[in-house]
Amino acid sequence: MPAGQDNLRQNRPGVSPWSAAARLLCFASERPHWVNLTLQLDARGCRSPRLEWVSTEADLIAQVHEHEFDILILAIAHVNHFESQVQPLVQSIRTSGNLDPVLLLSEQIQPRELARCYEANVEFLQSSLYWDAPALVPAIERARRRLQLAREHQTWGRERQQKLQQDHRDSERILEQQRRMLDDLRSLAHAAELDRDPPEYGSDARPRSAERNFFTELKSYYAALLRSYVVMGTGSLSEEIRQVVLQIEMCNLSVRETMALHLEQVEELVRGLGNRSSRHVMNRADMLILELLMHLAETRRGGVGQPEDGKQGCPG
Repeated sequence: MPAGQDNLRQNRPGVSPWSAAARLLCFASERPHWVNLTLQLDARGCRSPRLEWVSTEADLIAQVHEHEFDILILAIAHVNHFESQVQPLVQSIRTSGNLDPVLLLSEQIQPRELARCYEANVEFLQSSLYWDAPALVPAIERARRRLQLAREHQTWGRERQQKLQQDHRDSERILEQQRRMLDDLRSLAHAAELDRDPPEYGSDARPRSAERNFFTELKSYYAALLRSYVVMGTGSLSEEIRQVVLQIEMCNLSVRETMALHLEQVEELVRGLGNRSSRHVMNRADMLILELLMHLAETRRGGVGQPEDGKQGCPG
């Protein structure tokens, strides 16, 4: 066979190339005819395959318990009852801890038993030629490919879960740092006697009923704005941000209290993410508070309200 064609067969996508000394275990009542299988493997670069044969379930389990194989072939000439002929073998193999791919080779499988093969996730080849079937090695490769894809998906899922957990830990750490920053500012304000007039955002004191109603409405509106901003991003919600700024002014919130309101809503949103990544949410939330505080600064610069950090605000 030309070298280029041999390399092409060796590098088919989705399945590991055959090693020169691949190991195959065949379970059959009689010793298999190896000629066709050997020739097909040789055409794929497997020059010296190790073909092993067992005829009893005990010998099969002993082999799979001690060794790993490129493929396990269960050769049963006539499959009339999957649950009694095949399923016990598959269960014993998996119970032993062996995860090698399994191929069921049969001359005849009753149509009603085909569904059992699919349910048990067993690759199968039905051919009257049995060991001489031209599709034998392609069927083996399909079984190997399916197992390899399943393992890759499992690895991907595990890595994705670890990444999501790390994202949530990073988000919690950032939110905690921002909370400590607000606490430090609050302490500095008290030390400088800038917070003479309680109540402050988050204190136990109660505002006037009108301010309380404004603030309840503000929290609800800001939560909706944050969710929309996470989805839509900057540039399309400028009018909504201006409305929030007006409500902040009506509640007489300081910049620090505005930031505390923002953190509270971000924390609630992150907690509700479940298995979804929080990295995108945190990035968009940072952009939102930056844009909002810029609007707020411009508004106060223009004289629309005079609250400063440390002055009385609207508690939650």
